[in-house]
Amino acid sequence: MGAAQRRFKSRSSRITSCSSGNRLGAADQEQKGDSPALTIYNQQFAVVRQKLPLALRSGVNHLQVTDITAHLEPDSVILRSIDTGRHLQILEQNYRNDPVSQQLLLSLYEGKTIDFLETDKDGTARTVQGAFGEIGTSDEITTDERKMLRAVGKAHVRTGLPIFSHTANGKAAIEQLDIFQGEGVDVNHLVIGHMCCYFDPNPWRQVHAAIAKRGAYVGFDRVGGEQAEADKARVEMVLAFLEGGYENRALIASDFSFRTSSKRGGGNGVARAVTEFVPMLRERGVKDDVLQRILVDNPRRFLAFVPKNA
Repeated sequence: MGAAQRRFKSRSSRITSCSSGNRLGAADQEQKGDSPALTIYNQQFAVVRQKLPLALRSGVNHLQVTDITAHLEPDSVILRSIDTGRHLQILEQNYRNDPVSQQLLLSLYEGKTIDFLETDKDGTARTVQGAFGEIGTSDEITTDERKMLRAVGKAHVRTGLPIFSHTANGKAAIEQLDIFQGEGVDVNHLVIGHMCCYFDPNPWRQVHAAIAKRGAYVGFDRVGGEQAEADKARVEMVLAFLEGGYENRALIASDFSFRTSSKRGGGNGVARAVTEFVPMLRERGVKDDVLQRILVDNPRRFLAFVPKNA
């Protein structure tokens, strides 16, 4: 199936879309009711006449119509108002019939900022911008990964979008930070992720402190899992970070990704970092005002930014 996009001026609320092969004369025949009308000709040509109810405003409108035949001849498309006395002028139109693939989507949106449509609890839809998430590297950063980090850094500079990186359990964390800063990334909107899995004999205390001193956030983002024993060491890690005076650079998350981690799957659920890990911190004496900074204030500062024109 294809998709047709049209840009036109109109004051009407409904238009007629007519597409054909090379016999446009039949399009002038009257359509009965609101059902599509079809006239078939020899040589595999047909004329389709269909009413499309549209919510149009005065001025220039952009219209995208999907579920279009894959064999449409774009030059044969006619749009006109069914309301007499209404003026409709097509400014431009195009037709795409590309099979959807990852490569196609990348090519269509390369260099563009993608917005997301969210629906609030009351049903209100709003458009929001996202963030660069799970920007990952291997134990040793490869050439392609280095290119990717630089590309994300450049995109951040152009858009202001926050970055949450993925390390291989903390490995190459400082190198990631070096690359991002080399591209001019604002470290107030950068999290070096998966640092809660960087245990001794690796020098995790020094690495955590080095990241925080340079202004980026340290992501303790694999906590609250179904194996509570594993979190005991992570609690000690977070406590050491807080004792170093870096509470303003700590972020906590669960890295929730498996069905077995969901409530339905028998796990602790999507909120497990708060419901499972935070009580362990409280038991060790972490005060509510500190948890407020980690759970609310720090994420707000990390995610808040003024969008730039990409």
